Amino acid sequence: MSPVFRHSYSNSGAVNAVFTLAKEYGFYDEVGVEVELVEYPRTSDALKGALRREVDAATCPGVCILNEAMAGHDPVNVMNMEDENVFGMIGARHIKTPADLKGTTIGTFGLGDQNQVVISRALTKLGLDPKSDVEFKTDYPDRAALLAAVDAGEVSAICFTVPTPLMARRMGLPILLDFRDHPEPYQCGAVVTSRRYADENPETLVRFLAGSMKGAKLFQEDIEAALPHLAACSKLDDEGVLREVHGLFAIALRTLTPSLPPLRGVATDLEAALGRPLGVDLTALVDDSFVAPAARLAKR
Repeated sequence: MSPVFRHSYSNSGAVNAVFTLAKEYGFYDEVGVEVELVEYPRTSDALKGALRREVDAATCPGVCILNEAMAGHDPVNVMNMEDENVFGMIGARHIKTPADLKGTTIGTFGLGDQNQVVISRALTKLGLDPKSDVEFKTDYPDRAALLAAVDAGEVSAICFTVPTPLMARRMGLPILLDFRDHPEPYQCGAVVTSRRYADENPETLVRFLAGSMKGAKLFQEDIEAALPHLAACSKLDDEGVLREVHGLFAIALRTLTPSLPPLRGVATDLEAALGRPLGVDLTALVDDSFVAPAARLAKR
């Protein structure tokens, strides 16, 4: 009987198509693991679920890893999914220049969440003080609600990773700052488990990663197979946007081995947003030892 592995992710993350693709095509069965995929409203909820042992791992960004480490938990990044900054700051239609943001309300999930950490940095780059020039509204359940809020002019700006900026541009909303214009290491997505789970269940974890690698390979090589999964995971139906997103993630998935620089980039921004050192050992939060055995298993 195959071991069971429960993997969680947010309800609107395009890169999660890798896991649904792997499950549909039987890749997890091929490597000897039964996988259950669980959706949570947000990536931070998904990681909390993993650390509470409701599930075994989560797809989440660097800020979630750092927040949980600061809270005394033991998250560890065991496979990279997106290690460059693919955030974009999206404005409402009435925002014509970055200066128009002064004195307005910006939508976010709350202090310490990755979208607010990045939008604080974006505001600083645009010459605004995130602590005094704007207010933050935080009562939004998910990415779709925030996009609807900026589209309606309820908030003046939001900040998200692709595909949201691509969809926003199609909707006629201005992209006030696109971090992809200046590529930098930045942990926007990773497979994260607890140190305890990784130590207690290394073989099951390797099997899950191996099946996911097979899903990533199919994602990269067969866009027609990937598109339905991209649509379902991102909650988008614009084929042009989905094809562009596929191209971006097909490149990102070439680097599955986790490394420290992308997480360090996020840590720098989180320290700036919080105004204090994080007080965590970043090296303890990245473990690249599972990728090589998973890759060997995936090739069998």
